[in-house]
Amino acid sequence: MDFSARIYTDIESDKKFNKTFNKIRRLSPMKDIYLVTLPIYGHGLYEIYKYEEMLQHYYRTIDDKIFIMGIASSKSKATELVTDMINDMYHINLPLDSKAYYEFLRKKEIKEKAMENLQG
Repeated sequence: MDFSARIYTDIESDKKFNKTFNKIRRLSPMKDIYLVTLPIYGHGLYEIYKYEEMLQHYYRTIDDKIFIMGIASSKSKATELVTDMINDMYHINLPLDSKAYYEFLRKKEIKEKAMENLQG
């Protein structure tokens, strides 16, 4: 699994988010967590999966095709995160292309890290 440079979430506490994020990275079992991903097979904008489903053998075999954009505490909250992502794409004048938005965030993160290195 790969994570977006900006993870959308409804988890308000930084401590709880970091704990959840680290468990996802380690593929530790958790309940009541939903992931918003880029479409695994290239159709649509985003997909929402229950995290427990992503622990199944099939998803572990295609781990390199899973790009996580959001982490939510319920399916309805995950749907709201998708709405937020689409709104953000609209506000920066990107077409409705989730992969282009993922690349935009990745390049933005690289640029910000380069600027930090120049200043530091």
